[in-house]
Amino acid sequence: MEFHCNFISSNGCGSQEWHGPLRNSILVECPWCHSSSTTLRYHLVGGNIYTCTFCGIGFVHPLPSKEALSEYYNDDYHFSLEKYLPAYRRRAYRKFNELCKRVEQKIKPGRLLEIGSSYGFFLDVARSRGWEIMGIELDAQACSFCQKVMDLKVYCGTLEQFTTEKQFDMICMWHTLEHDSDCFITLRRVKDLLVENGLLVLTLPNVGSLASRFNGRHWEWAIPPAHIFYFNPGAIRQVLSDLGFREIETFTQRGDARNLIMEALVGFLKRTPLSRWARTICTQPISDSSGNQGKDYVNRLHPAYRLVETSTATVSWFLWPAFILLNHLGLGEEILLFARNRCLKKK
Repeated sequence: MEFHCNFISSNGCGSQEWHGPLRNSILVECPWCHSSSTTLRYHLVGGNIYTCTFCGIGFVHPLPSKEALSEYYNDDYHFSLEKYLPAYRRRAYRKFNELCKRVEQKIKPGRLLEIGSSYGFFLDVARSRGWEIMGIELDAQACSFCQKVMDLKVYCGTLEQFTTEKQFDMICMWHTLEHDSDCFITLRRVKDLLVENGLLVLTLPNVGSLASRFNGRHWEWAIPPAHIFYFNPGAIRQVLSDLGFREIETFTQRGDARNLIMEALVGFLKRTPLSRWARTICTQPISDSSGNQGKDYVNRLHPAYRLVETSTATVSWFLWPAFILLNHLGLGEEILLFARNRCLKKK
C-alpha cells in the first residue's frame, strides 16, 4: 500500500521547508477502530499525521512514548509565567465564567475533577461558584503554582497515577484529550470516575473546521507531538457512544483559536515567500526559567501580530452572522462537547 506526501524539515529557525515528494509504504493501523484503511495526511517536523478513512480520527504515527512526551513537556513546552499569565488570566476568567454558566444549566454544582488543570484558573472560577474541586496536572511548574499560589487541590501526575475512592458529578478537560497518547484509555477511566448520569465536558480542536480544511498542514493546531489525536464532531461523538456515554451534544465555536480571517491570512502567508516573516511575527521561542530555548508558540504579544489581529478582528465583527452559520454547520475551530455517563444495565 503506497501513500504520497511531501517531506518537511526544520531549517534551524523553527520554520518548515519543502523537500519534495516522499513515498511511504508502511501499513498503519488506526489506534481506535484498528482499521488499516488509513492515509498519510501530513508529514510535519513533529511527526506524521494519519487519518482513518473508516472512523475519521486523525492521529500521529508512531505514537510518541510517555518518556518522549514527558521530556517534550518538561523541556520544550514551558511558558514564561511572567509573560503568559498577565496576558491570559483576565481573558481566561471571563471565558471560564461563561462556560460555568453554560455547564450549570445542565448540572448543579457538586464534585468536579479537571484533568489538565494548567495554572488553575478554571478550578478557581468553579470553586467560587460552589463546586467542590479537584485537579490533575502533569506539569510540575503549573502544579506548584496551583497549590502554592492559587491554594487549589491539584494532584501532580497523570490520570493513570491518580487514585481516589470518590466519584465525581462532573469531569472536564479543556484542550487536554488531543495531547494524550492514551486518550481512549483516559476516556474509559473518566467513565469509571463519573457518577451515574455524571457529566463529561471537554473542548478540543476541530480537524473538520473550515480553517483546518483551508490551511491544511499550516493549520495552527496541526502541531505534533503536542497534539497527537485529531477529531471532528462526528468522530468524537462515535467514540463516546461506543464507550457507553449518552446524550452526547457537540457544538463548534471559535474558542481559543485565532479569528478566522487572521487564521486564513497566516495560512496564506505561510504558502508564499513571506512565510519566514509570518512565522517571525506569529511565533516566538519559549524560554524556561533557566533561559533554555524550546519550541515556538503563538506570540500574541508581538506588536505586528497584535495590529494584524486587531484589524482582522474588526473585520470579523461585521461578518458575525456568517461565523454563527459556520459554527452551526460544525465548521468552527473548537469542539465543545457534553456527554452523560449512562451505566449500562447488566442482563
